[in-house]
Amino acid sequence: MTTLVGAELPITPPAFIWGVDLPKPPSIFEFVNTKMLFDMLRPLQEEHMIIVYFASELTAKDFSCLEPNCFEFLRQVKPFNFYSQVHRPLLALQRMSEGSVIWEERETLLQLPCQRNKIHAYNFTDRDLQDHDQLMKAVSNSLALCPLLQIYTAHSEEIWAMKRRHDRFYLKGSRRQLAREAPNNPAALPTVLRHTTGLISIGKIVLAEEVKRGLIVNYKRSEVIIVDEAPLRLNFVDDTNIRNGFVLTISTSMGPLYIEVLPTMGNWRISRIVFIGNVTFIPRDLLFYSQKFSLCCRCFTTYSELGARLSLYMFHMDVVFNKYYSALDPDYVPKECWLCEQFLTPGLTQGIFSAFILLLILAIGTSMLLSIGRNKRFSSANEPELYVKGYAER
Repeated sequence: MTTLVGAELPITPPAFIWGVDLPKPPSIFEFVNTKMLFDMLRPLQEEHMIIVYFASELTAKDFSCLEPNCFEFLRQVKPFNFYSQVHRPLLALQRMSEGSVIWEERETLLQLPCQRNKIHAYNFTDRDLQDHDQLMKAVSNSLALCPLLQIYTAHSEEIWAMKRRHDRFYLKGSRRQLAREAPNNPAALPTVLRHTTGLISIGKIVLAEEVKRGLIVNYKRSEVIIVDEAPLRLNFVDDTNIRNGFVLTISTSMGPLYIEVLPTMGNWRISRIVFIGNVTFIPRDLLFYSQKFSLCCRCFTTYSELGARLSLYMFHMDVVFNKYYSALDPDYVPKECWLCEQFLTPGLTQGIFSAFILLLILAIGTSMLLSIGRNKRFSSANEPELYVKGYAER
């Protein structure tokens, strides 16, 4: 709380005003300041009785609830005006009444007589929004014949909403200070799996399965746990030479995960991943890297025909060709990284090529239009004059 007070967070709770027509807010992103609220309500004060309800905690999100009994009364009142952010509404009311706002108890509020040019206020002490709605309905029914102007707002915003709106890095000073203050939450270390001729390091694996509900498509995500006690297995595609392709097998909580790597013009290419009951996951982009490097990917995703997705995070793969080295050696240093981030994807390349063809056609067409009627060759003095046959010679 001391930090929040020191940061001078804005006091801009929402306000629901009904019983009169007021100007619309300029924008949902702009708050109504105290002077604007004062100027809107001051001309109406003499002919109306004003009752203000202050909730202890209230945000604009509370008015967007979907339950059928949520603000059942407020949804039916007309005319009404909603302002998502009002700066210090109590201050505007105090200026209107010159500080003489009448604070009421619950029992006296239900028995108020009609008093024009008076401002009455009531404080809610809980978060029971349904009870707030019922009380405001009861007060409105008891003063049905009185010209009422009622306001439902709060003294300040909900404390957690204020914290979310404020930049936490601004409060803390810098990201480095945040990192120093949270030493008990270190980043999860990747899982390293070794084989004589191969090495894999994975941060985590996430499986997203497609769940259809009518026209809506959702995804059920689950993290695949790697069984690091099981060794990494590497098998050749043709059982003769690793340079003809290989398959890496990782043991997980959902069964074995197979990564097939095939040669492509002197490079390696991840062709597919087989997982959960022989379901094939294929990457949309061509994931290849040179045989002189190791593959390093912050994240790459493969897709199945059933709509599921398999994402591997912080993925590092290296293959050893030299028979004098072994990836089982703790001192083995992997080859330099070949990053899988692609600056020119196949889709982007096709788009650039298509745009170039269209611009070329446009340029040729424009040049043809501009050259219409333009003589490219002048007549010579030695040539006879052009003879045109007329109608009289027929």
